[in-house]
Amino acid sequence: MLQRCLIALVMFSRQSLIVADEPTTNLDNLVERQIIDLFDKLRREVDASFIFITHDMTIAEQISDSIIVMYADQIVEQGGTEALMQNPRHPYTQGLVQTARELEGDFETLTEIAGEVGTGKWPENSCRFAPRCPLYEAACDHAIPLHHVPGHGEVRCIKADRTEVDA
Repeated sequence: MLQRCLIALVMFSRQSLIVADEPTTNLDNLVERQIIDLFDKLRREVDASFIFITHDMTIAEQISDSIIVMYADQIVEQGGTEALMQNPRHPYTQGLVQTARELEGDFETLTEIAGEVGTGKWPENSCRFAPRCPLYEAACDHAIPLHHVPGHGEVRCIKADRTEVDA
């Protein structure tokens, strides 16, 4: 109930920038859809901008113009919503998108990411997903900057150009 009250307060305040951290978590599908519709209405009426924090890529796809994917406090991929959802390049983003697609199907079978998040001590700009990554190689332990992928966005992966997903 508190979650719904806070959402109502945000709607009533009509701010131009709204940060929503997992606002639809633990809501049933009908209420979730209503909240997303209210956010969209507010966005149009007030010309509001949203920073919508979620692990649910289906929601991100519905409401976003662009997406930033983070893993362990590090941006691993960012770009336009359509390009990122159609062809995620970073293995972590691929896992998030695959899970979203699996949940849209008839059966809810989730693919688990092997390994553990880690200690929180990583070399500067190395890929923090490396200990769990199926594409890992020793170079992943060194500085990997975000780099531009034409027609896509930016990715922090040395194999980003070779990690296309079959649509």
